[in-house]
Amino acid sequence: MRFFEQLVYSLVVYLLLPVLFGYFAWRSLREADYRRGWPERLGFIGRHEPGAIWLHAASVGEAQAALPLVERLLKRYPERRVVITNFTPTGAALIKTRLGQQVEQLYLPVDTPLAVARFLRRLRPAMGVIVETELWPNLLLACGRRGLPMLLASATLSERSARRYRRFPGLHLMRAAMQAFQVVAVQSHADANRFMQLGVYEGRIEVSGNLKFDLTVPDDLAGKAATLRHDWSASARPLWLAASTHEGEEQMALAAFDALRPDHPGQLLVLVPRHPQRFDAVAGLLERSNLRFVRRSSGQPVTDQTQVLLVDTLGELMLFYAMADIAFVGGSLVPIGGHNLLEPAALGKPILTGPHYHSQQQLYDLLSEKNAIRCVADQSELIGTLQAMLASPDSCRVMGQDAQAVLAANRGALAAVEGAVTRGMLQALAANT
Repeated sequence: MRFFEQLVYSLVVYLLLPVLFGYFAWRSLREADYRRGWPERLGFIGRHEPGAIWLHAASVGEAQAALPLVERLLKRYPERRVVITNFTPTGAALIKTRLGQQVEQLYLPVDTPLAVARFLRRLRPAMGVIVETELWPNLLLACGRRGLPMLLASATLSERSARRYRRFPGLHLMRAAMQAFQVVAVQSHADANRFMQLGVYEGRIEVSGNLKFDLTVPDDLAGKAATLRHDWSASARPLWLAASTHEGEEQMALAAFDALRPDHPGQLLVLVPRHPQRFDAVAGLLERSNLRFVRRSSGQPVTDQTQVLLVDTLGELMLFYAMADIAFVGGSLVPIGGHNLLEPAALGKPILTGPHYHSQQQLYDLLSEKNAIRCVADQSELIGTLQAMLASPDSCRVMGQDAQAVLAANRGALAAVEGAVTRGMLQALAANT
């Protein structure tokens, strides 16, 4: 049964390859990064010396969560090369920006038997770590056949996703693929139960928590943020941030800015669209609004006359969170599911989100329990809540402190996952002696 399911699954993946690469070609018309790495996506990478630690972080969220772990691994295993694979160019860009030449960044091959076999044959890693829940059957089965120690780190599986997997026609295939993991380090006991339903042995599951809670803030970040606000003559100006916004949310942010102008004529809005391909469209929106704005990529200074800063660069979001008085996190006033709430929480910022925060449900619940976050239903509530918060800086400060306390109380996953990686390395060394 499993062999038949794998055959059908692989055939479907092969048939979808033209669609996938056609999508990459279409995206590349607006984003040059989609033109890169095509050979890697078919497993054509350089031949590596054996023994690297391979870590996969699909996109920006997973890459952000993986950063503290990678930094620990670089210190603990300085003699070993660390190779990080991503699926999206934005995830790859984050790794390159934050880690540079300390690691090697590659794109994960598509999940065909030939591409996966070529990738593993040329990479020859000592072990593999997959962050969160990126489950590709052919890849996992190939790792299992090679006896490659595998760890699923900070894994989470919602009830909705678990139901989809249980209805997946290749359920036997997925159950077999999951046996490639020696350790499945999950975020919660509920996740543990769902992974057991997928066929993971109970003895292989560890409840370690969420790696994202172990987010580290660079020591010099606060100083950089304060210096930049001073250079912008913005130390005394109300500065609020609309981060990771999607189409429709920029319009709401600008409407809020306009509504706040009578009471806060000196306010500065920092606007950070989620996707680089929308930077020009948002710039066009700002031009039509007749607001005085500066594009971050232009190198032009922000002055006391600037009303909006459009951040059209990558890798700087944490800096702008550090500068902000209030942070709205996008993908939540439109039905996307919300984006990372951890960075503003780690920096002690009062946080606003829209009602569509289901992808951040766990953290939202923790922050909400401590009154460290506000949910706004629509544009009108966004305006009203911003007005109330800007009028009460002491309350905002308490919200930010409570958000930091939530993160401090939930740290610990990093040490647990690092321990699991160490056991995997010992297993790999034993297998090679």
